[in-house]
Amino acid sequence: MADLTIIAELTPPPHNACRLGFDDRGPFWLGFQPAANGAYFGLDTWLDGRIETRPRDHEHHHFVRFSVESDEVLDQARRRVLREWEAGEWQPQFDSWTAQNYYPFVRDCVTFARDVARACGLKAPEVWDALESEWHDHWVSRIDFLPQELLVRLYHYNKERVLESNLTSLGVSKPKTQNP
Repeated sequence: MADLTIIAELTPPPHNACRLGFDDRGPFWLGFQPAANGAYFGLDTWLDGRIETRPRDHEHHHFVRFSVESDEVLDQARRRVLREWEAGEWQPQFDSWTAQNYYPFVRDCVTFARDVARACGLKAPEVWDALESEWHDHWVSRIDFLPQELLVRLYHYNKERVLESNLTSLGVSKPKTQNP
């Protein structure tokens, strides 16, 4: 079965990335970050971004893995996101494509992961979504500023498609396993 795993790294700077699990060819990683590593808030770096593909299997604190209908759906989602996020020239030294327009909280790793989730057929909150929620009052009416916030929302929006998670410390009960 094809799957999508979205991870959250909490060490500074916090980060979301996506692992696309293909049955026929193994995993493919996608994430979005400023072109200048670690320079998230400098005015000169806000306009340049890059789509990364470096494997991040051992660099995350939290994850949620969702079922995806098929390898074909997963590959269509990958191509759609690369097209919509303006993937340009391949940069082998960074395992990434050049991209445009990195803006914190608007066009960043969190909104990129949300777009990957949607392209895979998952329900996802709008960027400025004010939720009516029963699961965490402190999450209501907030933007997904932090990577872990997106994981919790995606988990609750798509419980029927969750294969694995490790979100207990974020207030989500009964994770299915501890390692993706």
